[in-house]
Amino acid sequence: MVVAIPAHNEERRIARTLRALGIQTGERAGHFSVLVLANNCSDATADVARSVARTLRLRIEVIEEHFATEQAHVGHARGRALQLAAARLTGHPHGLIATTDADTVAAPDWASRMRQALAQADVVGGRIFTLPEESARLPQGLRRLQLQDAVYHLLASQLGSRIDPDPADPWPRHHQHFGANLGLRLSAWQQVKVWPTVRTLEDLALVEELRRLDLRVRHCPQVKVWTSARQSSRVEVGLSSQLREWQEVQARGRLWMVPGAEELRRQAEAGAALSGSWHKGSAAPSLETLWMVGPGELNAALSAPTLGQARELALNARRGAGQWAAAYPPVPLVTALHDLRELLARA
Repeated sequence: MVVAIPAHNEERRIARTLRALGIQTGERAGHFSVLVLANNCSDATADVARSVARTLRLRIEVIEEHFATEQAHVGHARGRALQLAAARLTGHPHGLIATTDADTVAAPDWASRMRQALAQADVVGGRIFTLPEESARLPQGLRRLQLQDAVYHLLASQLGSRIDPDPADPWPRHHQHFGANLGLRLSAWQQVKVWPTVRTLEDLALVEELRRLDLRVRHCPQVKVWTSARQSSRVEVGLSSQLREWQEVQARGRLWMVPGAEELRRQAEAGAALSGSWHKGSAAPSLETLWMVGPGELNAALSAPTLGQARELALNARRGAGQWAAAYPPVPLVTALHDLRELLARA
């Protein structure tokens, strides 16, 4: 396993990240290493990483690169770091690539848990928490909203697992597949033809690309990391920007709006019906009603070579039709939480 870490001006935090990787349990020498890509740094990130590396019984390679302005973003940096990590696995066809962030602390069993999860999947998204000491400094209302949002997504995942089960991603599972805690088989990486060119959310774009190929994606609760809860960040879109958005919503006296329980239920039912229809090669009678799109678009989706592509085509058609958004307006987060709990209790 090679762990790829893109790092931009993280001299204050990267030491803790590397020390956590240096005390992983059950890892054999030569089977676990770290690659730090210090990109466009104007501080001592690379020097700190090399200094810490000398204190650990772990192979840590530090590479410094400077990207042109149009490529100086986390989307390109993550892709480059993964590319370099994959190159280190030449001759190891069953090798694994993992990635985390330079402000993130992995649990002591993170690597072993990642290995176990990847034994049954092609891609693994692990659980991401915020560092307790930094979470404690958040305003009370903001911290409450952050926790409520996490519970909402977990309940939505539980509902989805009941209605539209995925053999590769059984319950218990969660909702996160972000760069702070992501792993994939080398064989999965080699199927990615073009790295996503997006400036942000490159992790989500990568997982979506792998889903189009029908690769097995697992959201494993046992693979844990803790990341920074800072509201200023090196990336344009991420946890820090989410915290800022939540704080702004609260400052304006507004409610955080999310898809409601009924929408999530219908979404899962539509997904299950599409999956069944795609495998059978013919549309179920209820498919048009569930998806709120015409038969032409659904037939095109069902003709896709993979189920992942079929879902993508159906979702694009549903957005274009516009009926779904009109039928299911967003609801306040507290309402969605109440309704999801009631729905799951009845089920």
